[in-house]
Amino acid sequence: MLALGPAAAPAASADGPVLVDRRGDWDLRRLGATGFDLPTDAKRSGHSIELSFPPGARQGPDRWYLIRLHFEVQLSRRTGSGFVYMGGATNGRAGELVELRVRRRAARPLRIAWNSLDLIRGAATGTVRGRTVELDVQNYLQNKGVRPGRNVLTFDVEWFGHIKLERVRIFADSGLRVSDRSPAHLVLATSLPSDPVREGESFDIGYTLRNNGDRAAHKVGVTIEPSSPALRIVGAPRHIRRALPGGDRLSGRFRVQATRRGRFRLEVHAGAENTNSPLDEIVVPIHGRATQQKTSRPETVIPVGGGVAVVGLALVSGARTRLGRRRRSGD
Repeated sequence: MLALGPAAAPAASADGPVLVDRRGDWDLRRLGATGFDLPTDAKRSGHSIELSFPPGARQGPDRWYLIRLHFEVQLSRRTGSGFVYMGGATNGRAGELVELRVRRRAARPLRIAWNSLDLIRGAATGTVRGRTVELDVQNYLQNKGVRPGRNVLTFDVEWFGHIKLERVRIFADSGLRVSDRSPAHLVLATSLPSDPVREGESFDIGYTLRNNGDRAAHKVGVTIEPSSPALRIVGAPRHIRRALPGGDRLSGRFRVQATRRGRFRLEVHAGAENTNSPLDEIVVPIHGRATQQKTSRPETVIPVGGGVAVVGLALVSGARTRLGRRRRSGD
């Protein structure tokens, strides 16, 4: 997040950086440091700590690296409105970012609205009234924030507007966590109708959405979008589910009506607040209306006594025969 100068050089123990080689919590104390205050006499400041990851270290698939940021921001009594950003990063790659929006009005208490977005909870928001806010958040490190050998962990603060800070505290339980739990990961599969679709008919597009990760995906949505008005969505074009736990799947169908012939593209895409957004493109051929063959009017059978009489063309034929007989008898 921040470009730190020489005064913020990474701290390291006399024996060199601590090797983070096991699962579990690696707080600042375990990393050879302790809790600290960030300077507040400039518009931005930070503090860095050296650490080491083992050979072959990377993000996933069996070992995952997370950052924990536990902080407290205390605003000055003379502060005005503005924004404060608290962050944590490894190797300059942001792993956690919290936005604090400070709003000051005359004769009203100070109001701090905060928000963050991570791969664990998704979007998180809250409001605090007063000059002090304390938050404890965590997130997965970026892929490029994990590499074998020397790494640099940084916590920083930056502010804009009429902000005046009194104190920014990074607590000692901040640091890293090594886990075997993977973040949520969505995989989308779609299905086309098995029979040909003709103009004027309705058909279904099916889908299955799987969460192949260990953690839940939050506020999951699946949406269908046609590329042409020739395809009309019947019913809701978006299906929503509050959460999709790790290892679970979600299945459903969209109803579509074809209004004219041609080849048309449909997009089905899924997403959640805390994971990837898979997309599947489908091309559906719409055939012309089926031609109907003309059929002769069916004959009607009426029971007469012990037998039957065929009514229809035979009846007309019989009427003409009788009429011819009458004419001959009258001649």
